[in-house]
Amino acid sequence: MSDPQKYHSEALALAVKDAQRKAGILAEAANLTLGKAVSIQEGPQRLPPVSSRMLAQASPMSADAGGGIGEGMALGTILVRVDISAVFQAN
Repeated sequence: MSDPQKYHSEALALAVKDAQRKAGILAEAANLTLGKAVSIQEGPQRLPPVSSRMLAQASPMSADAGGGIGEGMALGTILVRVDISAVFQAN
């Protein structure tokens, strides 16, 4: 990897854009307008406690279904993963 920090920075920027896109979809579905980002943090998302009733109603499928890490990757491909959590205002 010639410049790992460059790839990490690019992945962070893409993750923020994707979070904003997904938040926009949710806001539109709720008949709201997406506002500015209030908080953006790198690292795993920490979710609030969830009741067993809410878990029973949740879908067992992940929203981002996909293959395993490295599956279908070409030789020489560099895998960069970042996790972010973002909070946006909605009006």
